[in-house]
Amino acid sequence: MQLWTVVLCEIRRMLRSRSFYFVLFALPFLLILILGSALKDIFSQDDRTIAPVRLAVASLDQGALQEGVQAFLGSPDLSKYLQPSPVVSREAAVDAVKSGEADFGLVIPERFSESVLRGERANWEFLYGPNRTHNTTAEHVLQTFIDQTNMIQSVHMTIPSAAASAARPPASIPAGGESFVLTGSLNKANTAVSALQYYAAAELVMFLLYAGMMAAISLTTEKEQHTLARLGTLPVKPATVLAGKMAGQGFLAVVQAAVIVAGTSLLYGVDWGDNWGMLAAIILLTIAASMSLALLIAIIAKTYKAAVGLFQAVIIGMTLLSGGFMPVDGMLQKLGFFTVSYWASDSITRIMQGFGPDIVAGHLTVLAAIAGGLLAVSFAVYRKAGF
Repeated sequence: MQLWTVVLCEIRRMLRSRSFYFVLFALPFLLILILGSALKDIFSQDDRTIAPVRLAVASLDQGALQEGVQAFLGSPDLSKYLQPSPVVSREAAVDAVKSGEADFGLVIPERFSESVLRGERANWEFLYGPNRTHNTTAEHVLQTFIDQTNMIQSVHMTIPSAAASAARPPASIPAGGESFVLTGSLNKANTAVSALQYYAAAELVMFLLYAGMMAAISLTTEKEQHTLARLGTLPVKPATVLAGKMAGQGFLAVVQAAVIVAGTSLLYGVDWGDNWGMLAAIILLTIAASMSLALLIAIIAKTYKAAVGLFQAVIIGMTLLSGGFMPVDGMLQKLGFFTVSYWASDSITRIMQGFGPDIVAGHLTVLAAIAGGLLAVSFAVYRKAGF
């Protein structure tokens, strides 16, 4: 009975705060709409027509393979992707790319033919421009010549009688008009999430963590104002007060999650998938981790401002590493594997994509382990240091 009294008091106290409604209910919808609209092109699954890349070619090689190189660069098939223009030197190619006259630069070394015929690995120098799409297109198309040349090198080194093959231009267009470039669609039967879905999942997790910050604020405010000490004079255990406050904040977080899920479905058409049971489990585990962090930070922080600063740093850091603001890769993605945000948001997006329960269950297990670890650590610190 005492526990439910504390829970109801905490809920009533939060409902009287105007900032509570804005931060935990209005702001998520605003951020989902802004990020989902501004970055929708990153998640677009529509096929795109690639504009030809203006290519500055500095061909410094005059050897036996020059004819094959020219045949490759001048083939009608490649003209849809590359528009080569010869320049006299490497410096001229660099200047063309820097000035914007060319989108990409290619430098063929002086002794390219000689190196290839000696059995050395074929290499060209690529000069990258500012446009990532142009760079990727040019690099992938030009790499076909390098790969074919290196293949012939392997045959030449394995079978000496194939020397004649290596001496022929390796990049001439194959018989029968076979193309160096295969055009197709990567988006058939695609289940990738939209920008609104991606950011709905990411912001849901982030604001569930902010619900924990509200709990930490409540606890540190009580500590600063010495009201917790006064409650200690009543026939109520301190653990009951803490549990009641955390349960009240946890209940509000559940309501917040329900509002975000239902609201984004109705207003933005976000598809949250069909596995509502696992979605609910993810939300509850995220709330458990959030409340555990709240208790831990409230114990560590001496003041209200310190608790807010520390909690915001944790939330923003985890959201950034998990790709909550912008999809990440490389080292940032690897660091994200250690965060609550990654496992929660990634589990939700997998549900949106229609992955089976067996795959989502693996993510759910990791999330449960993180939430359980945080709960155990916060409880151990509370038992040792008190509040």
